[in-house]
Amino acid sequence: MGLVKKIDPKSKREYSYCEEKGVILTNGAIGRYIPRKVKREAFKKNNGKCVICNEKADSLDHIIPFSKGGRETIENMQPMCKKCNSKKGNKKEGLYEI
Repeated sequence: MGLVKKIDPKSKREYSYCEEKGVILTNGAIGRYIPRKVKREAFKKNNGKCVICNEKADSLDHIIPFSKGGRETIENMQPMCKKCNSKKGNKKEGLYEI
C-alpha cells in the first residue's frame, strides 16, 4: 500500500492517505476521505437536492457503494438526505442512480 503523508489544510493535522484504496489513516483509524472539490461538485448535482425525495441534501451517497469497490469521485457521488441515504445503505449500484 503506497501511503502518502498529507496535512489537512483546515485542521493542520497530518494524516496518511492511500490513493489506491481511497482511505485515510489517522492515529491508526481507517476512514474515507472525500476531497472538497468532489464534495462541492457532487452537491451541485440535482441542484443540491436529494436524488430520491427531492428534499435538501445533507449527505453524499456512493452510487457504487464503497463496500463494493466504489470510489470517491464526482461521477460516483450523488446528493441525498440522511434519511434516504441510510435507507439505501449499500444496495447495488444503479438502483438510485441519477
